[in-house]
Amino acid sequence: MIRTIMGRHTTFLFPAILFAIIALVLVFAPQAAGQEVTLRNLVVNNEDGAVHLRFGLQTRNPEALAEYLEQGTNLRLVCTATMNLERSLWWDRQLRRSVKEFLLRYDSLDDVYRFSTDGNSTGERDSDLASLLRSEWRSIDMDLGPWPNEYKEENLALHLTVRLVRTDVPVWIKRTLFFWSWDVVTVKNYRIRFES
Repeated sequence: MIRTIMGRHTTFLFPAILFAIIALVLVFAPQAAGQEVTLRNLVVNNEDGAVHLRFGLQTRNPEALAEYLEQGTNLRLVCTATMNLERSLWWDRQLRRSVKEFLLRYDSLDDVYRFSTDGNSTGERDSDLASLLRSEWRSIDMDLGPWPNEYKEENLALHLTVRLVRTDVPVWIKRTLFFWSWDVVTVKNYRIRFES
C-alpha cells in the first residue's frame, strides 16, 4: 500500500519538477538570440618588453542589447587573453593571462546607459547605446606582462575569449541548469600564432 502511494506521488512529482525547470529556462533564456559581437583591428605589440593586446569590438544589433538592459538586466563584458606555449606531445602551457571586465547597465531614472569597469562605479554614460558602445568598445588594451624571451616565437600562441553575460542569474539556477549557457551572445574565441 505504501509503495503504491509513493509511486503515485513520484509519478506526479517528476513531471512537476521537469515543468518548473523548463519554465525557468524559458524565463531566463537569452532573448538576444542572433546577437553578435565581432572583433576589429586586433594588434599585438611588444612595447618596452611588455606584451600588449589591442582590439576593438562592435555589435550588429545594439537595439537587442538595449531591450535587455531596459528590462533591468545588467550585462558584463568579459575579455580573457592568454599567451600559451604550444607543445606537440604535451598540453599547452599558459605563460601569461589577463582579464578585463566591463559592466553595461541602464539607469531608468536618468534614461541613460552606463558603461564602467569593475573598479570604476560611475563610468561613461550616454542616452544612445550604439554611440556609447562605439566609443567604449573602439579600443580595448590588455597588458599581458613581460615578453617571454626564453621561448621561441613560433611556439607561442595568443588566445582571446570575448563573452557578454547576464549578471542577474542566481547561482542556484546556474548550478541546477549547468548545461545552459547564460551568455547573451555566442562566445567568441580567437587564436593568433606568432612566427619569427
